[in-house]
Amino acid sequence: VIASGYCSTFYLANSEKFTCAKLLKKAEAILPPIFKRVSKNTILNMNKITELQIEKRQAILKNGEIYQVSVRKMKEIVQLLETLN
Repeated sequence: VIASGYCSTFYLANSEKFTCAKLLKKAEAILPPIFKRVSKNTILNMNKITELQIEKRQAILKNGEIYQVSVRKMKEIVQLLETLN
């Protein structure tokens, strides 16, 4: 889920996407717990992360896409991924 202003774009596993007029905070509240906010404007499915580059603060997904992880969220994401693996 990527936010831009007052809209959030949901990217689905089947490559479809849709945009709705929801703040990221509201989108975060309705998603299952496996979805975590990794930065000010991004929520990711933790099951889709294949690699976390801590020094670069990047999450790499199974499809090759790369997303920045905020400094404040990095520790939480590292701990969560350790429990999933």
